[in-house]
Amino acid sequence: MRTKAYLRARRRREAATAGHVVVCLGDSLTDGVMSAPYVPYLEREFGPDGYAFVNAGISGDLAYNVLQRLDDVIACRPDVVVIACGANDAAAHISEEWTQWYLKAKHAPQRPTIEWYEATLTEIVKRLRAETSARLALLELPPFTEELDGVVNERVRRYNDIVRTVGDATGTPVIPLYDAMAAQIPADFAPPVFDGSRRHMGRALRDHYLFRRSWDTISRRNGFVLHTDFAHMNTRGARIIAAQIGAFLHSNAAASTAQPRNGRER
Repeated sequence: MRTKAYLRARRRREAATAGHVVVCLGDSLTDGVMSAPYVPYLEREFGPDGYAFVNAGISGDLAYNVLQRLDDVIACRPDVVVIACGANDAAAHISEEWTQWYLKAKHAPQRPTIEWYEATLTEIVKRLRAETSARLALLELPPFTEELDGVVNERVRRYNDIVRTVGDATGTPVIPLYDAMAAQIPADFAPPVFDGSRRHMGRALRDHYLFRRSWDTISRRNGFVLHTDFAHMNTRGARIIAAQIGAFLHSNAAASTAQPRNGRER
């Protein structure tokens, strides 16, 4: 359920019986409009045990944009928040074209930098800790392109270093994703070469929504293992994300209890 829809349902008491509310907070990989969605896999696995999942993903969001919309996340009174942002912050460095897109489309008040990302991610965690009693987790960035030795993924790994740094500094668990995905790409695989263009995403969207091709068909035609357009995931990639988040939920004994905490109304 989307954030606004969940809040409306909650006001009508339709969401009052959920034993655990898990907010998946992030960008397009969470949103599931430009990428095969992973949240439905979590809903199918954990829904029968009383979990309600709120999809708080918005495509293209920088960490800055995620910070601006925490009010709605807090209003959900979550038991768990999985924070999955940073892929766009890293992608903003691909070229000046990409930087300008984020500045204009996402109304970023400054050019994205890794230092700004660290400060913003820290603020997201601190605010959620201060204004909710949710258990938090940070999700690593996945590979961007399947050229694991390329310059783009070198940058992704630097951003994942920041995710772990923020996790250590704030006592927030980090869900490992990058290596779990990288392990699925065979060592002898010759991946499509990324030319730095944004047009691949537009073509994938056209193929999916206009020509009704599945994300897996698009992925296969483009020669990927996990991706569809260098940035977004096919169903195999989405399942890996869900599995890593699911492992965190299973291992979090407190989040697996059936009793609401702190007497909060559902």
